[in-house]
Amino acid sequence: MKKTNLLFAGLLLATLASCGNGGNSSSTPTTNGTLVVGLECNYAPFNWTENSKTNTNHPISGTKTYAEGYDVQIAKKIAEELNMELVIKKLEWDALIPSVQNGLIDLIIAGMSPTPARLIDIDFTNPYYTSEHVLLVEADGEYANITSVDELEGARIAGQIGTLYDDIAHAIPGVVIGGDAPTVPEIVTKLQSGLIDGTVLELPVAQGLVAANSDLKMVRFAEGKGFKQLIDEDTNEARDIVNTDRDVSIGLAKGRDELKNSINSILDNISLDERNEIMTNAVNSQSE
Repeated sequence: MKKTNLLFAGLLLATLASCGNGGNSSSTPTTNGTLVVGLECNYAPFNWTENSKTNTNHPISGTKTYAEGYDVQIAKKIAEELNMELVIKKLEWDALIPSVQNGLIDLIIAGMSPTPARLIDIDFTNPYYTSEHVLLVEADGEYANITSVDELEGARIAGQIGTLYDDIAHAIPGVVIGGDAPTVPEIVTKLQSGLIDGTVLELPVAQGLVAANSDLKMVRFAEGKGFKQLIDEDTNEARDIVNTDRDVSIGLAKGRDELKNSINSILDNISLDERNEIMTNAVNSQSE
């Protein structure tokens, strides 16, 4: 669901040009028997970092830490079905698309939506999760019991910089934008410190945070009462955010059609019930 800003991509592309598994010219699954997946490891319950090995997490390449979360379990399933060794690389959000374009990683499995702007740069598989956007507020705060987004007029709302959350926050009528930060944990700290009144998040992300923090509350608006539309900065046209931008897909370099088709076949065999079970386990594991 997040939205990336690639203003600095040119510099990063040059840095990454000599790295990786073949870049976007390869149509084969991988060139060396490994499947290299990039993610932030800082976006629970989709992905996060742990310090100790468990039965379900996976080592983060080049570190002594481990990745866990919904994305990690999906990556493990894909690697197993492809009979490849899974390698997870921890990357900043804005580095993900340049990295897959230049072959530093094979796949982006990081809670990313296939927006029109991203589809210009990379390709995407079919969705591996579908969510919705909600509001996270203080449990005892002024906005804990609101039922409509219209009641947020004058509220201090923020979203993670460079993501769809930030775009949605700016599209809420009458709010004051402030307290932006580069990561969700930093935004949540600002909320808990009283520097902002609320932040926009995906449903499972908010669920995990509420489960782990009794001072927070998730506001899930009824149909017609929530976030409606935003102006797409690339087309300057209004885009419905109730029925679009809900899908999360796997990003890969253009031209890797064989890999994409293989992954789509794997995703087709993961039922909705199984996906929901994986997400529920991730939310519960995050809050332990």
